[in-house]
Amino acid sequence: MVGEGRFKGDLYCLGGFPAVMPGDGDVAGEVYKVHVEAMPNIDRLEGYNLRTDSGMYLRRWVDVEVGAETVEALVYIWNRDLPRSAVKWQSSKRWESRRG
Repeated sequence: MVGEGRFKGDLYCLGGFPAVMPGDGDVAGEVYKVHVEAMPNIDRLEGYNLRTDSGMYLRRWVDVEVGAETVEALVYIWNRDLPRSAVKWQSSKRWESRRG
């Protein structure tokens, strides 16, 4: 893990999984350095097709604050309409703390 990170966007709870959308909120999470060979497996997990740049999520570069510096990191952005049941997540809480 590179560190704890924050970037501009809105996080929604879609029941058992999160969805990040463009927005003015703060999304908190972890930043990892991953080998390029792992990306097809991560894309498949996230429902993203690199060849057609389509899927349930889209992979995009965003500026992420990690400590005192800003780094570019890939983030999977929700690529569907939000269901009516979607709940906007509190920007001060990480997704993993949703049950705590």
